[in-house]
Amino acid sequence: MTVRSEEELGSVLEFARTRDVAVGMQGRGHSCGGQSLVDSAGILLHNRIKEDPVLLSDDEVELTSGLQWQEVEADLAQWGRSVPVTTDVLQLSVGGTLSVGGYGTDSVQLGGQIDHVTALKIITADGATHWCSPSSNPQLFRMALAGTGRVGYIVRVRMRTSAIHVQLRRATYHYDSLISLADSMAWLADPQTPAPPYLRARSDAPDREGRVSYGDYPYDEAIGQMPPRERLGTLEDVQSLLGQPQVIENRGLPRFYDHVNVNRWVAKLPNAYNLWTDFGFQYPAFRQFCEHIQRQSKDGAFGSALRAVHILGVSPSADDNDYFPFDLRPTGKGRTFTCGLYCMLPSADETDLARLRAAIDTCLQVTAELGGRPYVYGYDEMSRGMWERSFGQEAVAGLVKLREEHDPAGLIAAPWDRTTNSVSAPQRRIGA
Repeated sequence: MTVRSEEELGSVLEFARTRDVAVGMQGRGHSCGGQSLVDSAGILLHNRIKEDPVLLSDDEVELTSGLQWQEVEADLAQWGRSVPVTTDVLQLSVGGTLSVGGYGTDSVQLGGQIDHVTALKIITADGATHWCSPSSNPQLFRMALAGTGRVGYIVRVRMRTSAIHVQLRRATYHYDSLISLADSMAWLADPQTPAPPYLRARSDAPDREGRVSYGDYPYDEAIGQMPPRERLGTLEDVQSLLGQPQVIENRGLPRFYDHVNVNRWVAKLPNAYNLWTDFGFQYPAFRQFCEHIQRQSKDGAFGSALRAVHILGVSPSADDNDYFPFDLRPTGKGRTFTCGLYCMLPSADETDLARLRAAIDTCLQVTAELGGRPYVYGYDEMSRGMWERSFGQEAVAGLVKLREEHDPAGLIAAPWDRTTNSVSAPQRRIGA
């Protein structure tokens, strides 16, 4: 069922409460483990709550949750503005990525999308509407962002904006394996180190060549009202540490360029079953996890399904690294490194699926042992015990308390009730 307004969403929730029917909300369908799905007796809502962005000031915009980020970026460009952080793929929805965190190439300096939300409007399962912020109803605010929509559904947000980046100057370094790539990034572990504002890393397979791209924005130095930094890192800073890169290039409209390239990459396997999952670590746990992935790959745990390992850097939250309880950034003061395993199967062979699920579950266990965290959009089969192990018993207890207050009928499933992931149909493209 498609909902196109807050009023329609409220009416559906009222219908569900009176008939004791489960409800789920889906943006663009990018989550990889069935997080937004409900069983056949429930109601799956497609969020199409869309209004034009409203620029509240030079530094703040109000957005409805059904907008896609490509729509937001196109509208803000008219005013010479942008949101500080976007995900690689811009057809995802505002409400969708904010419900899991939202990270991208600018996260190395600016953290997650959730760090730039100043206020949000949420409709909880009991039908009540709440505006909340860090100073007003802060617990609901913190649980709604990166909380996978387990208390209610975000319908409207206010976010900071920054000056649009129209040019990227990018330097790419090549490495012979995932481990050597991870070693090259150790200098970024301290968040006080002035990292360049753009970072993207990828290894096609753990034992094959990897690439790290650093970038800066030479033609638009002002970046708006961002968390304070000593200074911006530049490519000259990088080259003074790492030497001459293999490639130096200039790119116009870098976010749209990356968006197109990622979609082209996914389209190479149009009918694949995508079991994608990301994990967040601080250094040196990040390197240890890369070693584990390399061993698993060598032992055949992924078969031929592991098509790439994608890596980002994420700076700590301006408040503290545990401000959002279900964020992928582990507790601590260091910069987080994400390790995304992009597994793509051409068919749903039960043997291949079972092997891959076992490999991903092992990665989840190792992540917990290393003090890392899973990214809650990914393909992870997590019990309540694993949620408590990953995010802490206090965080889970806080979520349970809010659910009892705002969803006493249990219309929205708890995240740990989703213990069997669905891969019954291929994901033909991102955002399908």
